[in-house]
Amino acid sequence: MKKMVFIFTAWSIFIVLSASPLLAGPLADTEAAALKAAIQGLGIKNVSVEINVPIRVPAKTRTNNLGLPEVMPAVTLWGTLLKPTADPLDTTPRTTILISTCYRREITILLGMHFLVHNYNVFCFDIRGSGSSEGGWTAFGPVEHHDVAYVVDTFIPSQPWSDGKVGMYGPSYLGITQFLAAGLCERNEKTGEPTHLKAIFPFVPMSDPYRIIAAHGGNLDMEFMAMWLVFTDLLTIMTPVIGGDPASVPSHTAQIWNEHWGNIATSIGWVMNPDNIYYCDWFKEKSAALYFPSKPKNGWRYSTGVPIEEGTHVIPSKLPVFVVGGWYDIFTMGTSECYQYGLSEQAVGDKALVIGPWYHGTGAFGLGLNDLTIGNVAARWFDWKIRGTVDPFMSEFPVLLYVMGEDRWRAEKSWPLAASRTQSRTYCLSK
Repeated sequence: MKKMVFIFTAWSIFIVLSASPLLAGPLADTEAAALKAAIQGLGIKNVSVEINVPIRVPAKTRTNNLGLPEVMPAVTLWGTLLKPTADPLDTTPRTTILISTCYRREITILLGMHFLVHNYNVFCFDIRGSGSSEGGWTAFGPVEHHDVAYVVDTFIPSQPWSDGKVGMYGPSYLGITQFLAAGLCERNEKTGEPTHLKAIFPFVPMSDPYRIIAAHGGNLDMEFMAMWLVFTDLLTIMTPVIGGDPASVPSHTAQIWNEHWGNIATSIGWVMNPDNIYYCDWFKEKSAALYFPSKPKNGWRYSTGVPIEEGTHVIPSKLPVFVVGGWYDIFTMGTSECYQYGLSEQAVGDKALVIGPWYHGTGAFGLGLNDLTIGNVAARWFDWKIRGTVDPFMSEFPVLLYVMGEDRWRAEKSWPLAASRTQSRTYCLSK
Protein backbone atom coordinates (compact mmCIF):
# COMPACT_ATOMS: atom_id res chain seq x y z
CA MET A 1 0.00 0.00 0.00
CA LYS A 2 2.80 2.41 0.90
CA LYS A 3 4.49 1.72 -2.40
CA MET A 4 1.30 2.30 -4.38
CA VAL A 5 0.82 5.63 -2.63
CA PHE A 6 4.43 6.48 -3.48
CA ILE A 7 3.96 5.59 -7.16
CA PHE A 8 0.80 7.70 -7.39
CA THR A 9 2.55 10.61 -5.70
CA ALA A 10 5.57 10.33 -7.98
CA TRP A 11 3.45 10.41 -11.11
CA SER A 12 1.41 13.32 -9.76
CA ILE A 13 4.61 15.32 -9.33
CA PHE A 14 5.73 14.18 -12.77
CA ILE A 15 2.56 15.58 -14.37
CA VAL A 16 2.88 18.89 -12.53
CA LEU A 17 6.55 19.31 -13.40
CA SER A 18 5.99 18.31 -17.00
CA ALA A 19 3.72 21.32 -17.39
CA SER A 20 6.68 23.58 -16.59
CA PRO A 21 8.64 25.46 -19.30
CA LEU A 22 10.26 23.18 -21.86
CA LEU A 23 13.85 24.14 -21.14
CA ALA A 24 16.68 22.36 -19.36
CA GLY A 25 18.74 23.68 -16.50
CA PRO A 26 18.78 24.02 -12.70
CA LEU A 27 15.44 23.32 -11.03
CA ALA A 28 13.36 26.04 -9.41
CA ASP A 29 12.68 26.29 -5.67
CA THR A 30 9.10 25.24 -6.35
CA GLU A 31 10.38 21.78 -7.32
CA ALA A 32 12.28 21.53 -4.03
CA ALA A 33 9.12 22.44 -2.12
CA ALA A 34 7.05 19.92 -4.09
CA LEU A 35 9.61 17.19 -3.52
CA LYS A 36 9.82 17.88 0.21
CA ALA A 37 6.03 17.99 0.55
CA ALA A 38 5.68 14.66 -1.26
CA ILE A 39 8.19 12.97 1.05
CA GLN A 40 6.67 14.44 4.19
CA GLY A 41 3.23 13.47 2.96
CA LEU A 42 4.34 9.84 3.11
CA GLY A 43 5.28 10.15 6.76
CA ILE A 44 8.98 11.07 6.55
CA LYS A 45 8.99 14.35 8.45
CA ASN A 46 12.70 15.02 8.98
CA VAL A 47 14.15 15.77 5.59
CA SER A 48 16.06 18.63 4.02
CA VAL A 49 16.22 19.08 0.26
CA GLU A 50 19.04 20.67 -1.69
CA ILE A 51 17.49 20.70 -5.13
CA ASN A 52 20.48 21.88 -7.21
CA VAL A 53 23.89 20.42 -6.42
CA PRO A 54 26.44 21.06 -9.21
CA ILE A 55 28.95 18.33 -10.08
CA ARG A 56 31.80 19.69 -12.14
CA VAL A 57 33.40 16.78 -13.95
CA PRO A 58 36.80 17.61 -15.47
CA ALA A 59 37.86 16.59 -18.97
CA LYS A 60 39.48 13.18 -19.22
CA THR A 61 41.18 11.18 -21.95
CA ARG A 62 40.39 7.51 -22.58
CA THR A 63 41.48 4.95 -25.18
CA ASN A 64 38.73 4.10 -27.64
CA ASN A 65 38.03 0.88 -29.56
CA LEU A 66 40.49 1.89 -32.29
CA GLY A 67 43.30 2.22 -29.77
CA LEU A 68 43.28 6.01 -30.12
CA PRO A 69 43.06 8.67 -27.39
CA GLU A 70 39.60 10.20 -27.04
CA VAL A 71 38.85 13.27 -24.92
CA MET A 72 35.72 13.23 -22.79
CA PRO A 73 34.75 16.92 -22.43
CA ALA A 74 34.35 18.57 -19.04
CA VAL A 75 30.71 19.05 -18.03
CA THR A 76 28.60 20.23 -15.14
CA LEU A 77 26.10 17.64 -13.98
CA TRP A 78 23.26 18.47 -11.61
CA GLY A 79 22.13 16.46 -8.61
CA THR A 80 19.59 16.64 -5.80
CA LEU A 81 20.41 15.80 -2.19
CA LEU A 82 18.07 14.53 0.52
CA LYS A 83 19.36 14.49 4.10
CA PRO A 84 17.59 12.83 7.04
CA THR A 85 17.36 16.04 9.03
CA ALA A 86 14.99 18.99 9.13
CA ASP A 87 17.99 21.34 9.34
CA PRO A 88 19.33 22.16 5.87
CA LEU A 89 22.58 23.41 7.46
CA ASP A 90 23.24 20.05 9.12
CA THR A 91 26.41 18.62 7.54
CA THR A 92 26.71 15.54 9.73
CA PRO A 93 28.78 13.07 7.65
CA ARG A 94 26.61 10.13 6.63
CA THR A 95 26.75 7.26 4.16
CA THR A 96 25.14 8.23 0.86
CA ILE A 97 22.85 6.11 -1.29
CA LEU A 98 23.42 7.14 -4.90
CA ILE A 99 20.94 6.97 -7.77
CA SER A 100 22.18 7.89 -11.27
CA THR A 101 19.37 8.51 -13.73
CA CYS A 102 18.42 9.56 -17.24
CA TYR A 103 14.76 9.84 -16.17
CA ARG A 104 14.80 13.18 -14.27
CA ARG A 105 16.32 13.34 -10.81
CA GLU A 106 13.40 15.24 -9.23
CA ILE A 107 11.24 12.18 -9.89
CA THR A 108 13.57 9.21 -9.54
CA ILE A 109 15.08 10.41 -6.27
CA LEU A 110 11.78 9.37 -4.69
CA LEU A 111 12.84 5.75 -5.24
CA GLY A 112 15.39 6.19 -2.47
CA MET A 113 13.42 8.24 0.02
CA HIS A 114 12.89 5.27 2.36
CA PHE A 115 16.62 5.31 3.15
CA LEU A 116 16.09 8.58 5.02
CA VAL A 117 14.43 6.75 7.91
CA HIS A 118 17.57 4.59 8.15
CA ASN A 119 19.74 7.70 8.49
CA TYR A 120 21.29 7.62 5.01
CA ASN A 121 21.72 10.56 2.67
CA VAL A 122 20.11 10.08 -0.74
CA PHE A 123 21.76 11.70 -3.76
CA CYS A 124 20.38 11.50 -7.29
CA PHE A 125 21.92 13.12 -10.34
CA ASP A 126 21.05 13.50 -14.02
CA ILE A 127 23.63 11.71 -16.13
CA ARG A 128 25.45 13.58 -18.89
CA GLY A 129 23.07 14.88 -21.55
CA SER A 130 19.87 14.16 -19.60
CA GLY A 131 17.64 16.14 -17.28
CA SER A 132 19.47 19.28 -16.18
CA SER A 133 22.98 18.07 -16.96
CA GLU A 134 25.22 19.37 -19.72
CA GLY A 135 26.57 17.40 -22.66
CA GLY A 136 25.25 14.79 -25.04
CA TRP A 137 23.49 11.65 -23.85
CA THR A 138 25.35 8.47 -24.89
CA ALA A 139 22.97 5.78 -23.50
CA PHE A 140 25.49 3.75 -21.46
CA GLY A 141 28.47 5.02 -23.45
CA PRO A 142 31.93 4.88 -21.82
CA VAL A 143 31.86 8.56 -20.88
CA GLU A 144 28.86 7.72 -18.70
CA HIS A 145 30.78 4.94 -16.93
CA HIS A 146 33.51 7.42 -16.05
CA ASP A 147 31.05 10.12 -14.95
CA VAL A 148 29.27 7.82 -12.50
CA ALA A 149 32.59 6.52 -11.15
CA TYR A 150 33.71 10.14 -10.68
CA VAL A 151 30.60 10.92 -8.64
CA VAL A 152 31.21 7.81 -6.51
CA ASP A 153 34.93 8.20 -5.92
CA THR A 154 35.62 11.93 -6.11
CA PHE A 155 32.55 14.11 -5.81
CA ILE A 156 30.54 12.50 -3.00
CA PRO A 157 33.55 11.75 -0.72
CA SER A 158 34.62 15.40 -1.01
CA GLN A 159 31.34 16.74 0.38
CA PRO A 160 30.98 17.76 4.05
CA TRP A 161 27.77 15.70 4.36
CA SER A 162 29.53 12.49 3.23
CA ASP A 163 31.43 9.98 5.37
CA GLY A 164 33.13 8.72 2.20
CA LYS A 165 30.99 5.58 1.87
CA VAL A 166 28.58 5.08 -1.01
CA GLY A 167 25.88 2.54 -1.82
CA MET A 168 24.00 2.47 -5.13
CA TYR A 169 20.34 1.65 -5.71
CA GLY A 170 17.74 1.62 -8.47
CA PRO A 171 16.03 -0.36 -11.25
CA SER A 172 16.63 -0.93 -14.96
CA TYR A 173 18.86 1.85 -16.37
CA LEU A 174 19.55 2.90 -12.78
CA GLY A 175 20.61 -0.68 -12.00
CA ILE A 176 22.79 -1.13 -15.08
CA THR A 177 24.81 1.99 -14.26
CA GLN A 178 25.65 0.40 -10.92
CA PHE A 179 27.56 -2.37 -12.70
CA LEU A 180 29.24 0.19 -14.99
CA ALA A 181 30.39 2.28 -12.02
CA ALA A 182 31.50 -0.87 -10.17
CA GLY A 183 33.80 -1.77 -13.04
CA LEU A 184 35.70 1.52 -12.83
CA CYS A 185 35.50 2.31 -9.12
CA GLU A 186 38.64 2.87 -7.06
CA ARG A 187 39.85 -0.04 -4.97
CA ASN A 188 42.59 -0.94 -2.54
CA GLU A 189 45.46 -2.43 -4.54
CA LYS A 190 46.31 -4.94 -1.82
CA THR A 191 42.87 -6.08 -0.64
CA GLY A 192 40.81 -5.37 -3.76
CA GLU A 193 38.13 -3.73 -1.62
CA PRO A 194 36.44 -0.70 -3.23
CA THR A 195 37.55 2.55 -1.59
CA HIS A 196 34.16 4.27 -1.55
CA LEU A 197 31.58 2.06 -3.31
CA LYS A 198 30.68 -0.36 -0.54
CA ALA A 199 27.55 -2.14 -1.83
CA ILE A 200 25.02 -2.01 -4.67
CA PHE A 201 21.38 -3.08 -5.06
CA PRO A 202 20.28 -3.25 -8.73
CA PHE A 203 16.74 -4.22 -9.73
CA VAL A 204 16.14 -5.78 -13.20
CA PRO A 205 19.58 -4.96 -14.68
CA MET A 206 20.97 -6.44 -17.88
CA SER A 207 24.35 -7.51 -19.23
CA ASP A 208 24.48 -6.76 -22.95
CA PRO A 209 22.36 -4.21 -24.88
CA TYR A 210 22.58 -6.11 -28.17
CA ARG A 211 21.65 -9.64 -27.12
CA ILE A 212 19.23 -8.49 -24.42
CA ILE A 213 17.56 -5.49 -26.09
CA ALA A 214 18.36 -4.86 -29.75
CA ALA A 215 18.37 -8.51 -30.83
CA HIS A 216 16.55 -10.22 -28.00
CA GLY A 217 16.52 -13.94 -28.72
CA GLY A 218 18.21 -13.30 -32.06
CA ASN A 219 15.24 -11.29 -33.40
CA LEU A 220 16.05 -7.67 -34.24
CA ASP A 221 13.93 -5.40 -32.05
CA MET A 222 14.95 -1.86 -32.96
CA GLU A 223 11.33 -0.72 -32.50
CA PHE A 224 11.66 -1.07 -28.74
CA MET A 225 14.91 0.89 -28.82
CA ALA A 226 13.30 3.64 -30.89
CA MET A 227 10.35 4.02 -28.51
CA TRP A 228 12.60 4.03 -25.46
CA LEU A 229 14.96 6.59 -26.98
CA VAL A 230 12.06 8.91 -27.87
CA PHE A 231 10.61 8.58 -24.37
CA THR A 232 13.95 9.37 -22.74
CA ASP A 233 14.65 12.29 -25.07
CA LEU A 234 11.23 13.78 -24.32
CA LEU A 235 11.91 13.59 -20.59
CA THR A 236 15.18 15.41 -21.16
CA ILE A 237 13.71 18.38 -23.02
CA MET A 238 10.77 18.67 -20.60
CA THR A 239 12.86 19.39 -17.50
CA PRO A 240 11.68 22.58 -15.73
CA VAL A 241 13.91 25.55 -14.95
CA ILE A 242 14.07 28.75 -12.96
CA GLY A 243 11.65 31.24 -14.49
CA GLY A 244 9.09 30.82 -17.26
CA ASP A 245 10.01 33.31 -19.97
CA PRO A 246 12.74 31.96 -22.28
CA ALA A 247 14.14 35.50 -22.52
CA SER A 248 14.75 35.48 -18.76
CA VAL A 249 16.40 32.06 -18.64
CA PRO A 250 20.17 32.17 -17.98
CA SER A 251 22.20 31.66 -21.15
CA HIS A 252 23.86 28.48 -19.85
CA THR A 253 20.41 27.00 -19.25
CA ALA A 254 19.35 27.65 -22.83
CA GLN A 255 22.63 26.18 -23.99
CA ILE A 256 21.99 22.96 -22.07
CA TRP A 257 18.53 22.65 -23.57
CA ASN A 258 19.95 23.21 -27.07
CA GLU A 259 22.49 20.43 -26.46
CA HIS A 260 19.70 18.07 -25.45
CA TRP A 261 17.53 19.04 -28.39
CA GLY A 262 20.41 18.59 -30.83
CA ASN A 263 21.20 15.17 -29.38
CA ILE A 264 17.80 13.83 -30.45
CA ALA A 265 19.06 13.61 -34.03
CA THR A 266 22.06 11.68 -32.73
CA SER A 267 19.94 9.15 -30.86
CA ILE A 268 17.67 8.67 -33.91
CA GLY A 269 20.84 8.04 -35.88
CA TRP A 270 21.69 5.16 -33.57
CA VAL A 271 18.58 3.32 -34.72
CA MET A 272 18.96 4.29 -38.38
CA ASN A 273 22.62 3.28 -38.61
CA PRO A 274 22.73 0.03 -40.67
CA ASP A 275 25.91 -1.05 -38.86
CA ASN A 276 23.93 -1.28 -35.63
CA ILE A 277 21.91 -4.26 -36.78
CA TYR A 278 25.05 -6.29 -36.09
CA TYR A 279 26.84 -7.15 -32.86
CA CYS A 280 29.31 -4.28 -33.23
CA ASP A 281 31.59 -2.42 -30.84
CA TRP A 282 29.01 0.35 -30.49
CA PHE A 283 26.93 -2.05 -28.40
CA LYS A 284 29.84 -3.73 -26.64
CA GLU A 285 31.24 -0.51 -25.19
CA LYS A 286 27.83 0.07 -23.56
CA SER A 287 27.76 -3.37 -21.98
CA ALA A 288 28.09 -4.27 -18.32
CA ALA A 289 29.81 -7.43 -19.59
CA LEU A 290 32.86 -5.24 -20.21
CA TYR A 291 33.57 -5.63 -16.51
CA PHE A 292 32.50 -9.23 -15.94
CA PRO A 293 35.43 -11.37 -14.73
CA SER A 294 33.82 -14.26 -16.64
CA LYS A 295 32.13 -13.66 -19.98
CA PRO A 296 28.72 -15.08 -21.05
CA LYS A 297 28.84 -18.31 -23.04
CA ASN A 298 27.61 -16.60 -26.21
CA GLY A 299 30.91 -14.82 -26.22
CA TRP A 300 31.73 -11.22 -25.81
CA ARG A 301 34.59 -9.88 -27.85
CA TYR A 302 35.70 -6.77 -29.70
CA SER A 303 35.14 -6.82 -33.45
CA THR A 304 38.30 -4.76 -33.89
CA GLY A 305 40.38 -6.94 -31.59
CA VAL A 306 41.50 -3.83 -29.70
CA PRO A 307 40.28 -3.82 -26.08
CA ILE A 308 39.03 -0.41 -25.02
CA GLU A 309 40.41 1.00 -21.79
CA GLU A 310 37.30 0.13 -19.79
CA GLY A 311 37.58 -3.53 -20.79
CA THR A 312 40.78 -3.90 -18.80
CA HIS A 313 38.84 -3.47 -15.54
CA VAL A 314 36.62 -5.91 -13.68
CA ILE A 315 33.95 -5.66 -10.99
CA PRO A 316 35.70 -5.89 -7.59
CA SER A 317 35.34 -9.31 -6.02
CA LYS A 318 34.96 -7.60 -2.62
CA LEU A 319 31.89 -5.56 -3.68
CA PRO A 320 28.62 -6.91 -2.15
CA VAL A 321 25.81 -7.05 -4.75
CA PHE A 322 22.12 -7.87 -4.33
CA VAL A 323 20.30 -8.46 -7.65
CA VAL A 324 16.53 -8.57 -8.28
CA GLY A 325 15.01 -9.96 -11.50
CA GLY A 326 11.70 -11.15 -12.94
CA TRP A 327 10.70 -14.22 -14.95
CA TYR A 328 8.55 -12.16 -17.34
CA ASP A 329 11.04 -9.32 -17.68
CA ILE A 330 12.67 -8.45 -21.00
CA PHE A 331 15.98 -8.50 -19.07
CA THR A 332 15.59 -11.95 -17.47
CA MET A 333 18.61 -13.43 -19.26
CA GLY A 334 20.64 -10.26 -18.71
CA THR A 335 19.87 -10.23 -14.99
CA SER A 336 20.85 -13.89 -14.75
CA GLU A 337 24.13 -13.17 -16.56
CA CYS A 338 24.90 -10.27 -14.22
CA TYR A 339 24.71 -12.69 -11.31
CA GLN A 340 26.31 -15.75 -12.95
CA TYR A 341 29.18 -14.04 -14.78
CA GLY A 342 29.47 -10.58 -13.27
CA LEU A 343 29.56 -11.88 -9.70
CA SER A 344 31.43 -15.12 -10.36
CA GLU A 345 34.26 -14.07 -8.02
CA GLN A 346 32.09 -12.78 -5.16
CA ALA A 347 32.24 -14.82 -1.97
CA VAL A 348 29.19 -16.51 -0.51
CA GLY A 349 27.47 -13.87 1.59
CA ASP A 350 28.55 -11.03 -0.70
CA LYS A 351 26.00 -11.74 -3.41
CA ALA A 352 22.30 -12.49 -3.50
CA LEU A 353 19.65 -12.99 -6.17
CA VAL A 354 15.86 -12.82 -6.07
CA ILE A 355 13.84 -13.73 -9.18
CA GLY A 356 10.09 -13.33 -8.86
CA PRO A 357 6.95 -13.55 -11.03
CA TRP A 358 7.48 -10.04 -12.37
CA TYR A 359 7.55 -8.05 -15.56
CA HIS A 360 10.02 -5.20 -15.97
CA GLY A 361 7.88 -2.58 -14.24
CA THR A 362 6.74 -4.75 -11.34
CA GLY A 363 10.22 -6.22 -10.95
CA ALA A 364 11.62 -2.70 -10.62
CA PHE A 365 9.82 -2.52 -7.27
CA GLY A 366 9.79 -6.19 -6.28
CA LEU A 367 6.02 -5.94 -5.90
CA GLY A 368 4.50 -8.59 -3.68
CA LEU A 369 7.45 -8.99 -1.32
CA ASN A 370 6.63 -6.23 1.12
CA ASP A 371 10.06 -5.70 2.66
CA LEU A 372 11.63 -5.67 -0.79
CA THR A 373 8.98 -3.29 -2.11
CA ILE A 374 9.28 -0.67 0.63
CA GLY A 375 13.07 -0.85 0.77
CA ASN A 376 13.64 -2.71 4.03
CA VAL A 377 15.66 -5.47 2.35
CA ALA A 378 17.93 -2.93 0.65
CA ALA A 379 18.37 -1.04 3.92
CA ARG A 380 19.31 -4.29 5.70
CA TRP A 381 21.80 -5.06 2.92
CA PHE A 382 23.44 -1.64 3.24
CA ASP A 383 23.38 -1.78 7.05
CA TRP A 384 25.13 -5.14 6.92
CA LYS A 385 27.62 -4.48 4.14
CA ILE A 386 28.39 -0.81 4.74
CA ARG A 387 27.77 -0.18 8.44
CA GLY A 388 28.89 -3.59 9.61
CA THR A 389 25.65 -4.47 11.39
CA VAL A 390 25.77 -8.25 11.67
CA ASP A 391 22.74 -9.51 9.73
CA PRO A 392 23.71 -12.46 7.53
CA PHE A 393 20.35 -12.97 5.84
CA MET A 394 20.39 -15.06 2.64
CA SER A 395 24.03 -15.95 3.24
CA GLU A 396 23.46 -19.72 3.37
CA PHE A 397 20.86 -19.69 0.58
CA PRO A 398 21.72 -16.60 -1.48
CA VAL A 399 19.23 -17.36 -4.28
CA LEU A 400 15.47 -16.98 -3.84
CA LEU A 401 13.34 -18.17 -6.78
CA TYR A 402 9.62 -18.08 -7.40
CA VAL A 403 8.74 -21.47 -8.88
CA MET A 404 6.31 -20.93 -11.72
CA GLY A 405 3.47 -23.48 -11.85
CA GLU A 406 3.92 -24.40 -8.21
CA ASP A 407 3.40 -20.78 -7.16
CA ARG A 408 5.79 -20.85 -4.25
CA TRP A 409 9.19 -19.46 -3.31
CA ARG A 410 12.23 -21.70 -3.04
CA ALA A 411 15.66 -20.92 -1.56
CA GLU A 412 18.73 -22.22 -3.36
CA LYS A 413 22.49 -22.21 -2.80
CA SER A 414 23.51 -21.29 -6.34
CA TRP A 415 22.45 -19.98 -9.73
CA PRO A 416 22.31 -21.49 -12.28
CA LEU A 417 21.08 -24.50 -10.37
CA ALA A 418 23.46 -27.40 -9.98
CA ALA A 419 22.98 -30.24 -12.49
CA SER A 420 21.85 -32.49 -9.63
CA ARG A 421 18.96 -30.08 -8.97
CA THR A 422 17.63 -29.95 -12.54
CA GLN A 423 15.95 -32.08 -15.19
CA SER A 424 16.03 -31.38 -18.93
CA ARG A 425 12.88 -31.60 -21.06
CA THR A 426 12.22 -30.88 -24.74
CA TYR A 427 9.08 -28.94 -25.63
CA CYS A 428 7.74 -28.59 -29.19
CA LEU A 429 5.83 -25.58 -30.46
CA SER A 430 3.75 -27.81 -32.77
CA LYS A 431 3.14 -31.47 -33.57
